[in-house]
Amino acid sequence: MNSSDEMVTGLGIMGALSKFVPYAELFANTVKKCRLIHFFLVESAAANKKPCEGTPMKRVKEWVFLGSLILLAPASGFACSTAQWDSSSGAITAESPAAPAPANSNPSRLSELCGLRVTNTGHVQDNSPDGHTTFIARFYVRPQLTGGSSADLFIAYSSETPSGQLVKVSYDGANLDFHAAGAQAGTAAAAPGLWHLVEVEYVSAGTTSFWVNADAEVAGATGSFASATGAVTAVRLGLPNGLGGHSGYANFDAYESHSTTPVGPLLIGDSNGVGGISIADATNAIAELNGTLAVGQPDCNSSGVVTIADATCIIGKIP
Repeated sequence: MNSSDEMVTGLGIMGALSKFVPYAELFANTVKKCRLIHFFLVESAAANKKPCEGTPMKRVKEWVFLGSLILLAPASGFACSTAQWDSSSGAITAESPAAPAPANSNPSRLSELCGLRVTNTGHVQDNSPDGHTTFIARFYVRPQLTGGSSADLFIAYSSETPSGQLVKVSYDGANLDFHAAGAQAGTAAAAPGLWHLVEVEYVSAGTTSFWVNADAEVAGATGSFASATGAVTAVRLGLPNGLGGHSGYANFDAYESHSTTPVGPLLIGDSNGVGGISIADATNAIAELNGTLAVGQPDCNSSGVVTIADATCIIGKIP
């Protein structure tokens, strides 16, 4: 890998690793070359859909790893899976919400058609970082956790074992807490029951910066602290050390990791996944109430369920 290239990982609904695929190849639209960790969409051949359609990525030369929850679409319907992660363990469920919306709160997804729900000790693990001293990860989490102390949500390790904790994100029932080598070093408010954007940039022996519900591409960091020392080799997402005394569960979606450039947010309210917001997105959100799941990000108010309020929210975002 030369200095003009970059490793990128994604977490969506699809899961197998295509490690270090040049970004230009991502748009070849073959399953072998496209792997997203949104909890991303792969449809059957009969549906004749391109697996990478609508995938928001930066048009720069980067090395790409995309990993996610696989969505299979047999004749009888579809099913989501974590099979393409390097490993998974414990009380995890890769599922799509059932429409109409009043039934879809458990589990919920933010983007496309699948999401991850973790109800007790459980995680998915990605080993693609493979020794990066600069590592950037973005994910969305909806913590439905109350009554406990602290539950770990994301950990980056220096070993696949795993061991050597370098940076960690946890949740205490009201705040997302950020840790260097196990010691808390930053915090940001995050109400339970809502989707929250989290982006972390780790630089070994330098600075770790984090963004909560803020665009890392354009906004200053929510907070920062001195980093641990070591290269990131593996990450776990979920509740890898259990509920931390909480009751409830956590939803995850849209994980993506890079080696140099910021990831940035999804376009929330873009129900049809085309990269903009129009009246068609409000129409698609309403259609979800009648049983047709939107393929983009219809949960405009990040509540975890799609309702008529999301259509109103989307209309308010139309330029």
